[in-house]
Amino acid sequence: MVNLTINNMPVKVKKNATILAAARKIGIKIPTLCNFELDCF
Repeated sequence: MVNLTINNMPVKVKKNATILAAARKIGIKIPTLCNFELDCF
């Protein structure tokens, strides 16, 4: 697990998580045109 802070809000995510996923976990919506979740990485 990795501890991050986004907009002064702490969030704990898996080591391979994206910033987008971390932001979504704490309720921050970031507009995206497309976002594919690939399990091959």
